[in-house]
Amino acid sequence: MSVFMGFFYLGLLMTKEFGAMNIMRMIKTLSLMGLFMMSTWVHAGTTFKTSGVLSQDLQTMEWNGATLMVGILSGVGEVYDSTSGAVPKGSLMLTCGLRALQLKPSTELLANCSWKDSSGDELFVVSERRSGTTDVGGGGNGTMQIVGGTGKYSGMTGDCTYSVAWLESPWMTTESTCTTN
Repeated sequence: MSVFMGFFYLGLLMTKEFGAMNIMRMIKTLSLMGLFMMSTWVHAGTTFKTSGVLSQDLQTMEWNGATLMVGILSGVGEVYDSTSGAVPKGSLMLTCGLRALQLKPSTELLANCSWKDSSGDELFVVSERRSGTTDVGGGGNGTMQIVGGTGKYSGMTGDCTYSVAWLESPWMTTESTCTTN
């Protein structure tokens, strides 16, 4: 608000210096500046963190000296430390389609996930990881892209970092930090 007031006083100064004929030009300029500033505030990113526990239902096969895993992850999560109502704090239902290729000593993993909140709106996320393992006690760090959603998340994009820990089968935990665009 103080920035807007600064522009207002600058406009008053311009009116005194250059005469009343420039009042309309000043109003148009201030209006455009205000719209620009408001659009910047509206599109400012939201930062939030999530934590989740998932159960895995995976099929495995040996392939070319590696282990290929394909299946579904499902569980619950929580959004916390959100900086705005665009991504509200609260519970999530987590569902992911997973493909992982474990090449000792690392893993190539791709998961397409849906995070559904208590209002039924979904956020769509693509997770990738190229380090760590899928062994019990293993895990690793990766990145996620927010690629859209439904309801309040419609059109939302962003980036996340995450870590995963593989527990006794079928359980795993995740933690992520995300920023929307």
